[in-house]
Amino acid sequence: MDYCIDFTYPTQAHLAKAKLEPAGIEVFLKDELTAQVNNFYSNAIDGVKLQVKSEEVKRAYEILKASGYVKEEKHSQNNFIKNLDRFSSRIPIIGKTVLEFRLIVLIAFVILLIAFSIIFITNPTTEQKLTDTAWCIENLVFQGKAYQPNTTGLVIHFNNGCNESVSFDKNGQIIFPGFNSGLIHANWEFKDNKIHIYNSDTLGHVFNGIYNLKISHNSLKIESEKTKIIAYPSNSIW
Repeated sequence: MDYCIDFTYPTQAHLAKAKLEPAGIEVFLKDELTAQVNNFYSNAIDGVKLQVKSEEVKRAYEILKASGYVKEEKHSQNNFIKNLDRFSSRIPIIGKTVLEFRLIVLIAFVILLIAFSIIFITNPTTEQKLTDTAWCIENLVFQGKAYQPNTTGLVIHFNNGCNESVSFDKNGQIIFPGFNSGLIHANWEFKDNKIHIYNSDTLGHVFNGIYNLKISHNSLKIESEKTKIIAYPSNSIW
């Protein structure tokens, strides 16, 4: 169906339709229900749109003109709502529904889009997840053999029973527990989705290397060719 002419009120459109149908012209009235709800909507969307088949547009227009239904002056329009109506009418599934329903769907879509954008923006990066907490070591394996860290000297214990931990500092330092020794310090960086650890001040053959990483809200697993560390967050804030 092609656009032919619009009417402010549904009753006018039905009278015009009654003029065309006896002439064998099939007529469809678009946005009739929307115009019935509120006259403001009717003006904003160009009223009730009388549509006919493309090959009947010229003949229908002449009949309506002769009957006095063709308006010489066009009502002022709210271009935003008019364009929104035309745009939304092309959307699959909802395009044939009334304007109000299309507006609700579009508003809901925009809200969801904004919500997902906020979640994406505020979601911490992998580096933030690593540095925002100390990780309690659950398991440390070197060359296939499990070892239990035992740090001597001044050690801070967490309330949740975490005795030995690994900490990633934002300044590029990483602190490992000791093995009957004090804490072990090294450097780290996150590159190409892997953790690179180097310059360990002791036990470099154990800790230095490139580690694959798996991290979630409640677990951390880093694994190099020689060493695997499994940990859980002691004071996670994310």
